[in-house]
Amino acid sequence: AESGLNLRCTARPIPSRPAVGRGHHPAAMKDWLYNITGTCTEDVMPNSYWDNDVTSPESRILLTFFFASAGGAMLYVGSLKRRARRDTVDYDFGIPLPPSRVEVQRTLSHPAESFMHGATTAVHTLTSLVARPPKERMWHLDFARIVCVSCVVTEHSGGLMYSHHNVAFALQWVLPYLFLTSGICFMLSSAPLWFYVSRLAMVLAAGVGLNWFADIYNGRDWQHDFGTTVFQMFYVVFLIGFAFIGGPLRRALKWRYENPNAPNNNKIRGVALGHGLLCLVGFAMVLLGHPLIYIPKPDNPESWAARAKVMFDNSSVIAAGTGGVFFLAALACLVNASPWHSWILLAAIYIPRVFCPFALVGFSHNVDLYCFGMVAARWGIKGKESIANWVRAYWPLMLGVMMLLSTPELIGRCDVNPPQTVWVRFRFYFTELCLIVCFVTGAFNTSDPWKWTGWLNTWALFAYITHVAWYRLLPVPGGALLTYGFVVPFWLWDKYKRRESEAAAMEALNVDDCESNGSCGSTREQTLEAGSMSLAPMGGDSGQPAADSSAGPPAMGPGGSMPATGEEPLPSPPAPGPGATRAADFFAKGRPLLESFELEARQVPVAAIAA
Repeated sequence: AESGLNLRCTARPIPSRPAVGRGHHPAAMKDWLYNITGTCTEDVMPNSYWDNDVTSPESRILLTFFFASAGGAMLYVGSLKRRARRDTVDYDFGIPLPPSRVEVQRTLSHPAESFMHGATTAVHTLTSLVARPPKERMWHLDFARIVCVSCVVTEHSGGLMYSHHNVAFALQWVLPYLFLTSGICFMLSSAPLWFYVSRLAMVLAAGVGLNWFADIYNGRDWQHDFGTTVFQMFYVVFLIGFAFIGGPLRRALKWRYENPNAPNNNKIRGVALGHGLLCLVGFAMVLLGHPLIYIPKPDNPESWAARAKVMFDNSSVIAAGTGGVFFLAALACLVNASPWHSWILLAAIYIPRVFCPFALVGFSHNVDLYCFGMVAARWGIKGKESIANWVRAYWPLMLGVMMLLSTPELIGRCDVNPPQTVWVRFRFYFTELCLIVCFVTGAFNTSDPWKWTGWLNTWALFAYITHVAWYRLLPVPGGALLTYGFVVPFWLWDKYKRRESEAAAMEALNVDDCESNGSCGSTREQTLEAGSMSLAPMGGDSGQPAADSSAGPPAMGPGGSMPATGEEPLPSPPAPGPGATRAADFFAKGRPLLESFELEARQVPVAAIAA
């Protein structure tokens, strides 16, 4: 200040490098890869902002043609799978297929040869089923939920810059992983729909109630903008809504997975017909250039109703795109779904994102990923193991490609409003596609040796419900610090519960061992000592005392059953008590083993069930 210099940090353009050699041409001094300027704001963007308007005739024709091509690809893949099943055994599902006409004629003409062929096929099928490795627990779902909620807490508690600058590709995996994980978990859940929705309703009531209390305490005018009060809990509203919308599709996917060779029934046809009608109406309105639902313009342009109007103005495009994705998923059930159908769904999701942008596309895009998660959870994706192995071995190469395709000068929420040009949109969504494929193939799967995911999942639920209320009640960054600080109480509570469970198991061990050994009046150490002593060699029925432990183990005969001195044979040591068995099962975190277990008409070793 004394020298009169302006030392404030101001934004200024980066000077171009001096021209060298043939670089004197002005175009040679430009950054050919990262010279991308623009802002992807969360504000309402006009359709003229993008290089290709979604309402243009080209976009309407392209969108219709592409989804028609995706439907044709679904039918073609389904026909190939049906053709391959005519003379083979479907080892993907572990069920021998009904014989074809050629096999029936062979059986009638050569019964002995056909019998041997059928027996060999059956043995091969059962061998492949028994040798099938156990399913790997998807720990990456737990970690994705925990880490994504942590990022959402930072975003909603005043830390906007990391998302606006897309630090660590946050825009391309935080919300997509949340919706993808929700779709996968909804598909894998065996809970009835009413129980699933009731739990979500309780979470919704708790989150909205806390936000409402914070608004009343701060004196905010929540009566005219209740959407801001709901805020982050709109995600739970979405989960409840699509539990009803996606419920029939979930039942159809499960039924087709459990009955791969059964003919289609009316329920499967009804699910496909319902989503197909929505998709057809949406495309009809897209071609006509009219919205499917129209609402009047709200008075407050900053309210949630104003943002909702923009989405309703594009309701025909959303119905055509999202309805088309759900219809393709239902169509896969009609044509015998396969892992190839997951790739077709990915193409149906990401190609329109690149060529047909529109305002607030991020919300419908995440719904599409929710549907894709349901399909991928049930049918998988073709080449899953190969892709996962490649990524785990060569992930630095993939990271290098992602860094080359990044857009460091692009500012804003590009996941909500996509970038302006086709080239930049391709770079943005290609990176997201790579991360999505790595996630669903299990390339990011890890482990949990210290059992942290249990209490961290509980903390994540608590943090998602309460973090907005803390942010509105406390000065920045007090809300974020308090939310993250609750990690410590959850960790301590988990440690306390673990110790309590271990103490209960030890108490059960003491009670069972004292009943079996007759030492109920002894202490825990004496009980354990008695249990270990009971396994040592004891004297026979003739009253002979037990061998002296200080003299070392007795010399055994050649057979291992008679002492070398010719004494009476020692009786076998008693089996350990039931308490030791239960304690071993408890500390191994295994469930009570079943004596008999039927799984697809084959015997499975008890060790495999415990694993």
